[in-house]
Amino acid sequence: MGSDKRALAVDGEPLLRRVLDSVSTVADEVLVVESDHSPVPAALLTGFAVLLVRDRWPDAGPLAGLEAGLRACDAPLAIVVGADAPYLQPALLRLLARELAAAPEADAVAVASGRGAEPLLAAYRPRVAVAATSMLAAGE
Repeated sequence: MGSDKRALAVDGEPLLRRVLDSVSTVADEVLVVESDHSPVPAALLTGFAVLLVRDRWPDAGPLAGLEAGLRACDAPLAIVVGADAPYLQPALLRLLARELAAAPEADAVAVASGRGAEPLLAAYRPRVAVAATSMLAAGE
């Protein structure tokens, strides 16, 4: 792409800031995961109370970010979203949280699209971090 998509403006606001606006209205704690090769520019976080978490698996893609965020999560469930969802609705995030809370045996609830489950628009139990770590360690 040639530039940091988190900083791309949609309706005059960077993508990441639009996502943080939505997530902050729903979550008690907001974690933002970054990697060594792609740190989050501080200007994108200004004004938001976030915990910045670094992934532990260089160049392992979104699974590494998911694993890092879930490991850092102290809550009974985590809402996971990508930084490229400019029209994210808090009502959808609350729905994901309610659906997972209502199914204690489930590890995750995700939005489905024509491509299948969307892992970066989902609610997870932090225990999923164990499976993610195993997959990353196996090179998956």
